[in-house]
Amino acid sequence: MTIRERIEDVGDLPPVPAAILGIVVIALLAGVVWGLLWLPDHTKPRSPEARERARRREESQKRQRELRRRRGGVAARAGQGMTGTVRRLVLPALLMTALAGCGAPEPDTYQLGDHRIQVDAGEEFTLSVPVDTAMGEWWYVTSPGPDPDVVRGTGRREETEADDDAVGSGSGTDLFDFEAVGPGTTRISLIQCPRGACAGGGSAGGPVTPSPVPSGSPAPDGKYRATVHVYTVTVRQP
Repeated sequence: MTIRERIEDVGDLPPVPAAILGIVVIALLAGVVWGLLWLPDHTKPRSPEARERARRREESQKRQRELRRRRGGVAARAGQGMTGTVRRLVLPALLMTALAGCGAPEPDTYQLGDHRIQVDAGEEFTLSVPVDTAMGEWWYVTSPGPDPDVVRGTGRREETEADDDAVGSGSGTDLFDFEAVGPGTTRISLIQCPRGACAGGGSAGGPVTPSPVPSGSPAPDGKYRATVHVYTVTVRQP
């Protein structure tokens, strides 16, 4: 029997069975639609911690978009009357703003020699330092830490590049992520620790500090001593 013949048989049913059959079909369709609407959304984070991280990430991205919009407006107004030196300063800023709008916002990265940093409240930024992993070198945030009302740390990452020509050798980069919380000026101290040059932290507790030199022992060479690098961060109100 073909589908057309089945449809014709249904059409020949008496009114009461046809009405019952129609109600059953409608109920089945309603059940399917209800099930689709109330299926759990697996794209949403379930745990409170995951939801909080997603919320903070969304707020940070909104602040970054708002800051880019304001900067673009200021740069456009300045471009109307710029000449000479002003043009050379503003055009790169306009280009960076246009490029930033083409993809996801990326935090500004500052290198080892950038000891004075200026950012707007709500922005994220990164301190990038080279690390000699083959020599057992490590970097840490040490005391005094930044004012939490001005800058707070959001994480630490490592990027390691092994040297295929020598076993156990390699170099890399340590990345310290921060967020500008509110206007003000504070300092971030990073300590560079060759192997055995630092104490504290970890299971010992407390801040990481240079290891004391035993009495009567000669001072180690500079490359084997811990070094503290201080960054002065000024956070502006956008």
